Amino acid sequence: MTTRLPRLDAYLVGIGEELEDLSRVGGAQPFAPTGPSLPREDLALLAAAAAGGAVKGTSTLTGAGLVADGLLTEDGRTVATLLTAPTSRLRVESGRGRAPLTLDVHVRGGLALAVATASPAALTEAPTGEALLAAAGTVTLDVLDAAAVPAHIASWVGLGPAWALATSPTDVPEDTVLARVDDADIPPPPDADAHLRHAWAQPWHLWTVRSSAGGHGLVVVRAGTAGHLALTSSSVPGHVGLHPVASAALWAGLVDLVSGAVRAG
Repeated sequence: MTTRLPRLDAYLVGIGEELEDLSRVGGAQPFAPTGPSLPREDLALLAAAAAGGAVKGTSTLTGAGLVADGLLTEDGRTVATLLTAPTSRLRVESGRGRAPLTLDVHVRGGLALAVATASPAALTEAPTGEALLAAAGTVTLDVLDAAAVPAHIASWVGLGPAWALATSPTDVPEDTVLARVDDADIPPPPDADAHLRHAWAQPWHLWTVRSSAGGHGLVVVRAGTAGHLALTSSSVPGHVGLHPVASAALWAGLVDLVSGAVRAG
């Protein structure tokens, strides 16, 4: 019987490290919301209905089972309450091209409402035209147990297993990093080592997480098969720290942020 060996990471093999290509693992775990999709404008209708009274039953709200006969259903009341009266919130921001992408999590009483645009990790390229409007203007609603929120965020941002290779320099001009987020043709710093040049050449998207409960948020670049780079403060004026970070460390950071938000309630 022939044993099928895992595919190796081409870059790592090239530097003498015969390690498995982990990028396929993340691709097998795409963001998969199960709740209804709505135009973002419908959120305002749900928020207004939370105060009581009739609500305009758009076809999407009615089809989602949130409104019936001009009134919120039981599911609609749950969603509207989480939306308008959470005890804490988490906000995840990202983007692809000109599309602003967000995942807002409203936490209350052990439950969470996740309101998500398209996932930056799921977009193979920056959307334009009608695709841009759909990516940023349509949201999915998922009511989750609060314990499921870290995995939901991780899937949305594309957090998955990856090798973390030390790069140099560790302090990079902030303008250069932000320009590279928007434009793949921006060259790396002239003193970049081979590992940083490799990460620089990968598809990038920046994501941030903040919690209303306070604490340190996360600012991270997902750099394709090169894994994840954390942006931190730097003692060098005009620079930011740019450090490869293990997926496990980012996961622990997400769990800590969500736990703080739940405790705040």
